Amino acid sequence: MKHMSFGDYIDWDPQATNGQTKQICGVKSQLSVEKAKENLLEFGSIGITEMFNESLLLIKKKFKWGNIKYKKVNVTKSRPLLNEVPIDIIKKIEKHNELGIELFQYIKSNFIKQINDL
Repeated sequence: MKHMSFGDYIDWDPQATNGQTKQICGVKSQLSVEKAKENLLEFGSIGITEMFNESLLLIKKKFKWGNIKYKKVNVTKSRPLLNEVPIDIIKKIEKHNELGIELFQYIKSNFIKQINDL
């Protein structure tokens, strides 16, 4: 694995193909966005990394937590920016994660609605 290109790794690792959708569906379930959506109803809360502060706000409100203070630690300093990732790699990731992208769009639209309702 150390000597693989990122593109080869995407093809090799099963988690790189709709991995999060598989986890949300459950090991004994058939892989589908509809099953994942159904299972999400059992989650206490759902956050979005790209909207971390907003996620904390919703979680705080839902669970009636007090003030939340945090600081960023363990941040990858060498992570490439999106515009530095070759387009063929982005397309490969998108192809391998069509269900995950569909699920994320559903989650994000519901998330934004919750934020707007506040």
